[in-house]
Amino acid sequence: MSKFKYKKALTLAVGAIMAGVSVIGVVAACAPTKAKPNKPSQGTQNQPQTGGSQSTNPGSGSTTTPSGQGSGNNTTNPSAGSTNTSPGGTNPGSQAKPEDKKMQDDNPNVDKGEQSGKSETPGANGKDDKGSGDQETKPVVSVTDDAKLAKNDSKYSLTLNVTNADNKYLEVELTEVVNNQQEATKVKAKAKVESNNVTVSFDGLKAGTKYKVSALKLYENETTSDGISVDLSTTLSAKEFSTEQAQAPKVNTPAPTPQNPVSITLDDNAMLTKKDNKYELSLNVANAEGKYLEIELTKVKENNQNDADTIISDKVKVEGGKATVSFKTLEDGAKYKITDAQLYRDEKIESGDTVQLSDDLTKKEITIKTSDSSDQSVEGKMSENGKVDAPQPAPQADQNVKPTTASLEATSKLTENKGDFALTFKFENADKKFVEVELVDSSNDKMVIKSKKVEVTNNQAVVMFDGVKLISKYKVKSINLFDESDATNGKQIKLTEELTNRVIDVDAKVIQFVSFKRGDKKLPEITLKMPSKLYSQIDNQVFEFLLENRSNYVDGFTYFVTIQGDNKQIYTKKLNDNDGMVTFQIFPAFEYANDPKQGNNYIDNLWLKNDAKKNNLLKTRITFTS
Repeated sequence: MSKFKYKKALTLAVGAIMAGVSVIGVVAACAPTKAKPNKPSQGTQNQPQTGGSQSTNPGSGSTTTPSGQGSGNNTTNPSAGSTNTSPGGTNPGSQAKPEDKKMQDDNPNVDKGEQSGKSETPGANGKDDKGSGDQETKPVVSVTDDAKLAKNDSKYSLTLNVTNADNKYLEVELTEVVNNQQEATKVKAKAKVESNNVTVSFDGLKAGTKYKVSALKLYENETTSDGISVDLSTTLSAKEFSTEQAQAPKVNTPAPTPQNPVSITLDDNAMLTKKDNKYELSLNVANAEGKYLEIELTKVKENNQNDADTIISDKVKVEGGKATVSFKTLEDGAKYKITDAQLYRDEKIESGDTVQLSDDLTKKEITIKTSDSSDQSVEGKMSENGKVDAPQPAPQADQNVKPTTASLEATSKLTENKGDFALTFKFENADKKFVEVELVDSSNDKMVIKSKKVEVTNNQAVVMFDGVKLISKYKVKSINLFDESDATNGKQIKLTEELTNRVIDVDAKVIQFVSFKRGDKKLPEITLKMPSKLYSQIDNQVFEFLLENRSNYVDGFTYFVTIQGDNKQIYTKKLNDNDGMVTFQIFPAFEYANDPKQGNNYIDNLWLKNDAKKNNLLKTRITFTS
């Protein structure tokens, strides 16, 4: 009987020891391991496939090398974390045994909140973790440090980060920041949450005014009238968002201002030229571009002439600082003076403004040059020595036309504009005409892109190109000049050697930062956006980047994730394509944990792996917010 008691006591002692070991194991599993690289399980992981290169994690003090792929037996890549599932999927081996879970709940030394926080997606392991409860499923709304009210036409939009609310509709209430004596206005707007982000557009915001987020509500769909209030954090409720200052309206002053008076001059050899039963006179007009000019001529009196004839021209538009006015009835052989000038804002209005004329202009006598005045007859034209002078050829029209020239500023680049690229050219003697430009890839003369026709105004034209490659450079191949926008036959402009040899860079900064979060195994998931027209150039490409903090920097790269269900490996994940912009995600290969002493990690330089020049594609900074 005593022997049986001893055996039972021994069994109880061993059981207690085993329970203690289980608890110790659970406590060890919950301990922070951020400063250490993840170790692959023995016999289940392939060796790193990186060719010996290493990537230093700033702030962590450790060096980590990713595995090139999974082992093929449903084990998780501990470095890249991306060969088994898309972010938020199930991790093999993450489920705790019921016995261990009970020990965790019963053991006061285990931090339950820390344990439940290991799963990015509540309930991802198929069980309800104790300690998480409704707190994990509640939506959390926040904004980035640089969030602002962005103006688009007459509306303002605000982008917010929203967790646990995808495909629902978030209503945001903004309240005007005012003094106590004033009544604050409130504006509400609603938008759909997609990929943990929502961009809400507001109507009726005042210019030059500050607003705060005062309330948040979540709706199941767009038509639902009953919403659920969402907790508003102290940080978000305290943040102020400003609208742009109102701009003073532009006023077209009908009369010339004293600072920029309208002036009219004539060239020294200016004459009235008879063409098609009309008489034309070319004038130089300053500070009146786009307005309409009317000139009054008065006939110079003869010896016994009492009355002088006065003739008024047709109205003509001032373009490029020039105006050619025409008169219907003038007397051949007579001389005329300019006695008055009127300036009009529009061709149809009757009331104009008088232009102050200089004495030099009003005193100048202008003669009429007929079309045959330059013809010289051999019969009646003799020189003083009795010899016949050779006839002088009539001037050709082209002799008075200055050639059109084109040039670029030294700093000119192809700059993105709604997915196309703009390049500003300067022209001489081409105002109000239309140009079409061809560019050729500087490394491949068969790759030619042609612009649309664009009008030259004030001696310059902003030419737009479709099909520009982000990591290419270009040269000007040809420029054609057209009289009309729909003309098919143009005249090729003679280009200078300097222009044809000029290598034109592409400003490739087209990618904007949207949001940052940590997914499976705390690996970063970065959401970006860029013009839809250009997305195909980076789709499923590997990116490299320079990761920085206050004191350190390190080169990094992105890795692939596997789409759950079809085992497809992708390097970029397209989320949506709206209003000409694609939103997508990239996945850095390592955790790149923030060091509190060095501040948040950030990326200012991001380029494609196959780009030897490392052209920076990033327009706005990527900040590792967690």
